[in-house]
Amino acid sequence: QTALGGAILVCRDADMLARVQSIYRQDPVQAGSVFTRRVVRFSVLRLLSKRAFYTVFTLACRSAGRSHDDILIGATRGFPGMDLLSQLRKRPSPPLIALLRYRLSRASVTRVVRREKCAASFRAMLDPRVHTPGSAVQRHTYWLFPVCLDDPEAAMRSLWRAGFDATRGQTSLTTIETPPERPDAVPGRAQAMMRRLLFLPVYHGVARASLARIAHIVSRTCAYVADSGRSS
Repeated sequence: QTALGGAILVCRDADMLARVQSIYRQDPVQAGSVFTRRVVRFSVLRLLSKRAFYTVFTLACRSAGRSHDDILIGATRGFPGMDLLSQLRKRPSPPLIALLRYRLSRASVTRVVRREKCAASFRAMLDPRVHTPGSAVQRHTYWLFPVCLDDPEAAMRSLWRAGFDATRGQTSLTTIETPPERPDAVPGRAQAMMRRLLFLPVYHGVARASLARIAHIVSRTCAYVADSGRSS
């Protein structure tokens, strides 16, 4: 139940909780203006989720020679800039607490179940050669729907041309750099997966015909790459 930056931390250890609270009370309260700007920014992004507005936005970006994907990735970054810790070390403002309380009071399991069913239905439409990370997890809520492809860039652009907003954007999701003292600890498999990653617009509310079209484009791209590999 995301609330534009708010969250609840639960500590089972009472001593740990007391230590956390002691440190937490020393942090400054987030300015109300900061939260207001977040509300405005994400309200605009919510507006862009409407097809008509999104079409105008992508056409405007194209006319300006800008990538709509890059602009959206920058706009959705929860904590922009390099100084992450100073942004995290804030107590929530009263409006943020109110929004978090509102979201939690209206939490719905049905919404998650619908998302799971939608994703499971979509997976069944995909070519079996398309790898979906995390598919072996016993309880997968599909907060995002990623796939790994040999040519994710080609699939992304094919989906764009068909009117679907797939993205390769990676902000907080990344691999950890190899520490200098452990040159042997290279996350090779994770790095390889990130290079092949593509996020698809799969969620409850997308028409089944649209999901089928997305699956067809992705599967077709996968089959084309596989056939090219065999012929070469």
